[in-house]
Amino acid sequence: MATYDITGSVKESGEGKPFTDAFYDGNGNPADGLEAIFPIFDYNEGDAWKPVGTGFFIAEHGLFATAKHVLVDAVSGAAREDLLAAHIIRRQQKFSIRRVINITLHPKADVAIGFLADEDKKHCASAAANKIFGLSAADPIVGDNIAAMAFPNATFQGSADEFMMEFKTLGVSGKIIEIYPHGRDQTLLPSKCFQSDMNIAGGASGGPVAFGAGHVFGINSTGYDGHPDINFISSVTDLLDLKTNPISLPDGTTLSSVAVRELISQPLTY
Repeated sequence: MATYDITGSVKESGEGKPFTDAFYDGNGNPADGLEAIFPIFDYNEGDAWKPVGTGFFIAEHGLFATAKHVLVDAVSGAAREDLLAAHIIRRQQKFSIRRVINITLHPKADVAIGFLADEDKKHCASAAANKIFGLSAADPIVGDNIAAMAFPNATFQGSADEFMMEFKTLGVSGKIIEIYPHGRDQTLLPSKCFQSDMNIAGGASGGPVAFGAGHVFGINSTGYDGHPDINFISSVTDLLDLKTNPISLPDGTTLSSVAVRELISQPLTY
């Protein structure tokens, strides 16, 4: 795994420091989320990599969730093979560049899963356990307070050997305005989703959204042109029965195909 020193500061913005009023890690402890979420980049953009969204770990062996449109090729509709993630190791003030591999796209909802690989491993995961967020099968109701975390507009300059990367985390809060149990439309959000009044910046697609005791119920999906205080959140319940492609885990176990609900490290909350 290639590890690099962080240039500049990596810190939270918005209310909460860390954002412990909303998020808990997979072990039930208050979490700032900086080691459980990461920016995702298109690295075929020359020297300036293009941020395409945010992902977050849901299992210790490298399984992550994000919005489907972050990982899909807009022309072919297939999973992309040219994405990298910058995984922050905050306690060491370092980050590692990890490839996005083994992507599975939901056939309908704007949700997807994948794994982060280390450069010195051919399979799906780091030898070290990743910090995670627990998932919730329970839903908020209209008027409930919610909170989101993301890496909007992360920047990269340089080459694979010498470069500078700048991060800024975004922590925002808001309320549920409306719930669409059967989807908002047949194109962008055809499955269960939620409308909120959070102001989410570009590059935040795919970040986790939490409510109540802090477990993640949704994934940032899309905004509404001209209305910064309107955004839509896809339900994580669409992830639970999504089956992975064949994978090899760090302990040597080979899985031909398995549902997300069987892989997540933290039991679901209801």
